[in-house]
This record gives sequence, structure tokens and C-alpha cells, in this order.
Amino acid sequence: MTDDGFILVKTKKRNKRACTGRVSAHLQKETDCSVTKAIALRKILQASEEISVSKFLSGILATLDRALNQLGTTTVEEIVCYGLGHIAECVGARYQLSLLLSLKKHFSASTSVYDPRFYSIEIDILKQLAIGRLKVLDMSQVEVLRTLRHLISEIRYVSSDKKLQDSLLMRYILSQFRKYKETDQQLCKAREEMKFMAQSYLCYLQSQKRYEEIHNHYHAKGERSVTETANMLGFKLPHDPK
Repeated sequence: MTDDGFILVKTKKRNKRACTGRVSAHLQKETDCSVTKAIALRKILQASEEISVSKFLSGILATLDRALNQLGTTTVEEIVCYGLGHIAECVGARYQLSLLLSLKKHFSASTSVYDPRFYSIEIDILKQLAIGRLKVLDMSQVEVLRTLRHLISEIRYVSSDKKLQDSLLMRYILSQFRKYKETDQQLCKAREEMKFMAQSYLCYLQSQKRYEEIHNHYHAKGERSVTETANMLGFKLPHDPK
């Protein structure tokens, strides 16, 4: 303790760095799995039996059926799962795979997974369960799907139709998505053009939404709207496609 009443506290220096327990994906070997293939497969099948009779699966299937009904379809042709994890060791990954197997069976859809850190026995298990493995992540397809989801969300916000499948705009966008999804390798230029158009329309919808929010928040009584001001001054505003 010093003369002014303060206590000087010193911390002991660490002699070595703390170990986080994390292993780099590049240094991890395919043979480092702590369980055998037989044990891992048995646990996966047990988890699949639990999932198949659970209320959790029933709720997910009901939600998916409602979503597909809004999109005007009842079928799922392909299921892709990104970042599944170690299905042989991780309980969460095991049940995620079990849910994936249930969805695969329900929709009779081709199913693929992607994860750069699969063990060799996990690759064998996926083959045995008739699940494909993506060796390379197609980021272009991920970007297209992300744009489609954002478009659907924005269209639901601005659409006056009670059901999304009744929207002519939604039908057109989905038809174009399916069309260029099938021919994206042959028509690369057309695919890029359609993706740019989708992103541009998404930007328009989002900007329009933000404008309405700002206008409603800051517009006070007695103030003129943008349209009223333009009409008073004789300016012509850009045409609204709606």
C-alpha cells in the first residue's frame, strides 16, 4: 500500500499462450475421428428414428408445406445443406443430418451437403445414406438464392395480394429463376444479366421501403410531400412502375 492509500496490484505474466483447443481445418487429418464408422452410423440411425416420430418434424413439414403453397408448388427437387459439421462426433450435426434424411424421404429430393472438414468415415457414411457431397462451394448459386429470398421478402411487404402465389410478379420471378437455374452453365451471360436485374429491382424495393419509413417519421402536419412539392413547382417525378 502506498502513502496515499492506494493498493498497487500487479498481474503475473503468462509464460506461455493459453491453448484454445481449436484445430485448423488445414491441419486436421481425415483419420482423426474418435469413433468408428459402425458406432457413428448406429447413432445416426437412432437419431433418425427419434426425429421421424417427433412433433418437431411434423411442425417443420407443416411450415414447409405452407411456404411451398405460397410459392405455388408442392415439390422440392433438390436440397443442399451447407456446413453440416462432424456427423460422427457432434450430436448437433448428427440430428441435423437426421432431419435432412427425413426431408429427403418426405420430398423424394436429391440431397447434397457441403463441409470442407469431413472425416473419411463420414464421407463413407454419406455415400451409404445416398447423400451427395459437394467438393467445391458454388458461391454464385448461394448469392442467387440470397437475392431470391430478399426479393420474396420485399414483395411480400409491398404486395396487396393476400396470398403470394396470386402475385403475377412473384410468378414471373420464380419462372425466371427456374429457367436460368437449369441453363446457367450454357447461358452464363444471360444468367448474369438476370441476376443483375433481380438485384436492381431488389434495391428499388428496399429504397422505396426506406423512403416511406423516413417520410412517415419526419413528415409533419402542414408540410408538403415530395409529389405535392413537385407538382407545385412543375417538376415531373420518375414514373412509378406500379
